[in-house]
Amino acid sequence: MYNHPDITGTNQVLLGKRLDIDNTNPYMIYLSGATNQVNFLLGTGASSVTATSTAGCGTGTWCYVVATVEGNNMKVYIDTVQDGTDTFSGTR
Repeated sequence: MYNHPDITGTNQVLLGKRLDIDNTNPYMIYLSGATNQVNFLLGTGASSVTATSTAGCGTGTWCYVVATVEGNNMKVYIDTVQDGTDTFSGTR
């Protein structure tokens, strides 16, 4: 993903799915406009869990972003380095 220098202060969605019936996100990967951190959100319809990277993707740079979930373990990778985790419980 490219963190464009002209887009600041707003979240940049890289990939996501939104449900029209309840306006929730079963999954979404986005860049926080305030911190440049990569966020990986998994939702159940009633709640959500977000794994957030500790480092950010610098403004005006390219970053290789991967988000995985195996069982209940969520992971975020930036430039092939694991940089954030969380635990998801619920039904996806």
